[in-house]
Amino acid sequence: MNPIRRYAVLPSLKGRLIVILLIAAVIPSLLTGYISYRWIYVVQTQKIEKDWLAKVSRDRDELDRKLEELGRVSQLLDVEGGIGREVVQFIASRDSYQRPVLYRNISQSVANVNFSNPNVGVMFFYAPNLEEPLLFPNTNANLAFDPKALPVFYTQKLFTFFGPHASLDPGERKFPVFSLLRKLEYGHGQYLYAYVETNTTGLEDIFAPGGSRTAADSDAPVYYVLTDPGGGIAYSTLGGEAPAGSRFQDIGTAYESFRAEGLHGLPSCS
Repeated sequence: MNPIRRYAVLPSLKGRLIVILLIAAVIPSLLTGYISYRWIYVVQTQKIEKDWLAKVSRDRDELDRKLEELGRVSQLLDVEGGIGREVVQFIASRDSYQRPVLYRNISQSVANVNFSNPNVGVMFFYAPNLEEPLLFPNTNANLAFDPKALPVFYTQKLFTFFGPHASLDPGERKFPVFSLLRKLEYGHGQYLYAYVETNTTGLEDIFAPGGSRTAADSDAPVYYVLTDPGGGIAYSTLGGEAPAGSRFQDIGTAYESFRAEGLHGLPSCS
């Protein structure tokens, strides 16, 4: 007996043909399955990434709109053509007849601004040199105001934006707010300030404690990090992994990040 034939694994032509046919059938099926899986995975991954980029971009746009709204409303309170002009007159007046008239006019004007801007929260004039520095607030709530205690988001000339922080109104603290303190110069080096808050309607996911769960394809929480224009973290739902005050680029996390840079900061969800 031929020893080579004796120890051959597939001694017959039929056996070898069967193996070749099996390989020819299995390998294309495996390759087709693998390619299909990779294609579906890549397409779905790209779709998910695109959806999250679109969402964080929408959040960015909404935040920019709210900050711009603060600037527009504060313009209505300015001393140059705004309500602030009458406030300055009210502060300076000692006329027992003129002061009630000015008070009534200013209160009505503030009410009109508040009515025409439903996203506005607490609003008032601030004169730190007066015995009662808070003037013409649009709420009856007991307000305690200390601008040094508020977290500065960014400053621009006479504008100081704060936030996110709790509203000055104790009854409106379900979600944080953003606020603006605008410096109004009048007379010879005299200053008055206008304070305006805006609510965060439309940005509830950003401020959901413990991360939001809005992803349609996953039960995993989604965390948000909001940075100021300097790259510092102003707000985060990541807790100790990305604490407020640190720099986002210095934070090493195991999360996939989706970023959208706005006019005033960088909302980023991970």
